[in-house]
Amino acid sequence: MKGIKLRFKLNSIKSKLISVIVIATVIVLGTVSYMNYDKATNILEEQLFSAATNSAGHNAHLVDQWLQGIKNEVNTMALNEDIRTASEASMPLLKGVARQHEDYELAYVSDAQGNSIGSNDTTFSVADRGYFQEVMQTGNTVVSDPVKSKATGKQIIVIAAPTYKEGSTTPTGVVGVTPTLDYLNALVEKMNINGYGYGFIQNLDMITMAHPDDQWIGNSKIANAGDKRLNELVNDMTTEQSGAGAYSYNGVEKMLAYGQIPSTGWAVAQSADVADVMAPLQVIRSTNITIAVIAILVMIVIAFLIASFIAKPLVKLSQVAGAIAGGDLTVKANDGRKSNDEIGILTTSFEEMVQNLKAMIAKVQGTSEKLASHSQEMASSSEEVSATVEEVASTTNEVAATSGQGAENAEEAAKESEQVQQVAEEGNKAVQETVEKMQSISQSSQNVATAVKNLGEQSNQIGQIINTITNIADQTNLLALNAAIEAARAGEHGRGFAVVAEEVRKLAEQSAGAAGEITGLIEKIQVGVGEAVTAIDSSVVEVDDGVHVANNAGASLEQIIKAIEKNTALIQDVAAGSNQANEGMQQLSASNEQITSTVQQISSAAQELANIAGELQNEVVKFKLDGANHGIDDNNYNKN
Repeated sequence: MKGIKLRFKLNSIKSKLISVIVIATVIVLGTVSYMNYDKATNILEEQLFSAATNSAGHNAHLVDQWLQGIKNEVNTMALNEDIRTASEASMPLLKGVARQHEDYELAYVSDAQGNSIGSNDTTFSVADRGYFQEVMQTGNTVVSDPVKSKATGKQIIVIAAPTYKEGSTTPTGVVGVTPTLDYLNALVEKMNINGYGYGFIQNLDMITMAHPDDQWIGNSKIANAGDKRLNELVNDMTTEQSGAGAYSYNGVEKMLAYGQIPSTGWAVAQSADVADVMAPLQVIRSTNITIAVIAILVMIVIAFLIASFIAKPLVKLSQVAGAIAGGDLTVKANDGRKSNDEIGILTTSFEEMVQNLKAMIAKVQGTSEKLASHSQEMASSSEEVSATVEEVASTTNEVAATSGQGAENAEEAAKESEQVQQVAEEGNKAVQETVEKMQSISQSSQNVATAVKNLGEQSNQIGQIINTITNIADQTNLLALNAAIEAARAGEHGRGFAVVAEEVRKLAEQSAGAAGEITGLIEKIQVGVGEAVTAIDSSVVEVDDGVHVANNAGASLEQIIKAIEKNTALIQDVAAGSNQANEGMQQLSASNEQITSTVQQISSAAQELANIAGELQNEVVKFKLDGANHGIDDNNYNKN
């Protein structure tokens, strides 16, 4: 693949995709191969054990047929008249049978005492042989276990049948043949399992009758030659018709199958190395490995192509993301190719995100500039408001001082009114004492009445002035509230607050003027009272002549006392109102101080906001918003 540069990074998405596909392929192929191999092993084992068992059974059948043929021949010989008499006349037949069968050592005939004559012209006794005794006792044709030939010393088997003389119901002799074990040895040498191994034959006593290796013949060593499994198999061969199993011999795993010879109970066994008989598995395993390697190589190529197809747009997007992280918003994620899959949707969404981010950064840039400008204006306005608040605070302090002085003057006036009241009461007592003498001072009393009337009118004027002062105090409180509200609106440059401050100043001046008028009226009241006292003094000499006038004067004095009491109460109210106005001015002064502190904080915050706006502008200018759109070079993809 000439057009692909195999630059492989373990942490790239391409390498991860390839790794996942290859690992999955290896796992799947490995699992399938193992399962196939395991299944093939089981099937082959079953087939081999079955075939070996069938083969052992077939060979056992061959041995049984061989023995059965010999038995039939011996039974036929037993019917011959010459054989039944065990005479010399039987020799031609015996020799003829021996000549026909090369594997027969000899044919012989015996009388009831075991005296025998053989086809080789020898005489011998078989009276001590077990097979002879069995034939004579049971009357059955018997196949003996391997015995050592008395004539030749070789291992032979004897197949003997009973003979009966005419009219006898019990055996009168025995006829038999002595086949050598050459046939069985030749047969076991040909036995195998799937072309490997050998066979052997053992009798019911687990004595090996035939074996390719002579060391095992004539003994039961095989039963103990291997592990416990072999011993169990050898024992099973004496009782079971057929079977198979595995065992270990000299560290080599072997298998054994056997079949029983029905006519004798002997067993024909076949043994071979498991590695040999399971050799086809090696071919299967090699084939599976070859197929798996080829499949893995093919999947690596396919995985590389698939990973390249999937990873290429993702790598481009990662490069675009890196450019965006560096502040370049002019990059283009979409290279013009349209795709409706998830990656195509991701690319389109990424492109929209970049455009939205550009618009957002542009808005932030404009907003930060406006924020910086407004912050500067706010800081300047805050400084102006702070200066105005300080002026208002100064004026408020002056008004508070003036209100305090007015309160003190009002208190002094109240004290003097109380003294006037006391003097009037004393005068009333004097008038009562001199009522008889007041008749002569009627004219003087009228003058006093006129003076007191003027004093009452002036007292009324004092009441009006007091009302004016009260109204001014109320308006001052209201304006103080308005001043607080306007101070909270300092963001509107504090223009309204200046108007409120001016009104407070005017009201303060009115309060000062009213206080001055109160002082003047109180002085006039004092003068009027003095005139009244003088008039009363001048009319004392005429009291005797004007009792009636004195009575009127007494009544007038009582009215004067009541008026003075009212005047005193009003002056006290004026003093209380002045004190309240003074307290209101002090509260207004404290509020002005709080406003000044708040305005200073606003000014500081506005300056800090301006600094933040400047920093925001510095960060925003790092983003590249203008310029020709450009994508990511496709050649960079090959680096991943």
